[in-house]
Amino acid sequence: MRRKKSSGFQSKNLKTAYVFSAVVFALILVSLIFKIIIVIKNSNFDGANRFTLGVFKSSETAVLSFSPKNSSIFLLKIKGQTLRSEIGKYLQIPIDATLSANQNITKNTLPSDLTRILFNLKDANTNLTVVDLLRLIFFARTIPENSINEKTIESIIKEEIQGIASSKFVDPQIVEDKQSIEIVNSTDVPGLANRLANLITNMGGNVILVSTADSAMQNSEIKYFRDKTYTVSKLSSVLGFATKKISQKSIADVIIVIGKDSRENLRF
Repeated sequence: MRRKKSSGFQSKNLKTAYVFSAVVFALILVSLIFKIIIVIKNSNFDGANRFTLGVFKSSETAVLSFSPKNSSIFLLKIKGQTLRSEIGKYLQIPIDATLSANQNITKNTLPSDLTRILFNLKDANTNLTVVDLLRLIFFARTIPENSINEKTIESIIKEEIQGIASSKFVDPQIVEDKQSIEIVNSTDVPGLANRLANLITNMGGNVILVSTADSAMQNSEIKYFRDKTYTVSKLSSVLGFATKKISQKSIADVIIVIGKDSRENLRF
């Protein structure tokens, strides 16, 4: 009798251990799934629209622009310059992500270069996620080598930079949206609207009017009529401005108001 009780007790303990292990495994699995979902949600590169990455090395700056719609990549290398957070302002283009890297990046070895960065991601000082890099690596490996263009410049010359920016960093989806854009400078800082107009033009936007408000406004915002297009969402992401739907169309489809709150954190 004692053996039967002992055997039954051991069987019961074994079942409890199995159930406990199953619960722990399920919790770990659910936690892992949530982490994957969060990483995917926080990724920057959607695999469909232009994505520009700034790569900084001690002796140079590289700007990689990926265009899935055109199946192309443009690599701009600026020798002797480590511009970091200022690179977007210098080139007057949006920079979607940045990272620090110790190796050279060239068009001939681009997929391998990105793969090495992936394996050293923890030391890259970047806002890219693992998902971003995997997508970028996959994209770089799937397009022909002759679709990767590289240009090297020795210094930042305004005329040369403007020519490159206006032709190599255009976002095809913004061009397709065909939305007219008005920019209103509602600050006491002159020239901000023109600077922003250059940035948006280099992105492929159609700026039809630049003006100065009669009185300064505190809050920056992007007003749009009817549907919230990719253009509106992209501009909001690039500038950090809130969006607001309006019921009556103005002269332009989209109105960007530069308020006083943006003076301390200008991205253009």
